[in-house]
Amino acid sequence: MYLDIMDVSDQLHYVIAQIKKIRTQKGFSQMTLSLQSDLSQSFLASIEKGKKVPSLLTIIKIANALNISPKDFF
Repeated sequence: MYLDIMDVSDQLHYVIAQIKKIRTQKGFSQMTLSLQSDLSQSFLASIEKGKKVPSLLTIIKIANALNISPKDFF
């Protein structure tokens, strides 16, 4: 199946929104998630603002810190 660039962009924005939504639902601040995931708070803020694109490894680290499966972001 072919995905055009807009579809990929929409999917990325959805994943980023899910990261923030699940983080806040679980009561994690960015700083708490930063400490739990071994990622800097500024990097997490950049992801949530859409300024940085999370790698698969970053998504896995965030999911593990939130005690969820990475698939829950998709």
